[in-house]
Amino acid sequence: MIRVTWATLVLLPMFFSIGLVALCAVFYTVRARLIQRNKSQDRIYRCTVCAHVYVDARFTGLVRCPRCGCLNEPVRN
Repeated sequence: MIRVTWATLVLLPMFFSIGLVALCAVFYTVRARLIQRNKSQDRIYRCTVCAHVYVDARFTGLVRCPRCGCLNEPVRN
């Protein structure tokens, strides 16, 4: 029979749980940074016909408005 101390029975699952939480924190931090980086590449458009404001990630000169279908250029900053 394998002998296990009470300290091992308590500390081993606790360290495993803390390690799992730390791994999840690192995963979600990296994921949030990637999402933030991708959002910064999006362009903002304002429709000249219906004044609808929308975001699109395509790098084309003109993009169709999702509401009315009119072609629009990105808003200049």
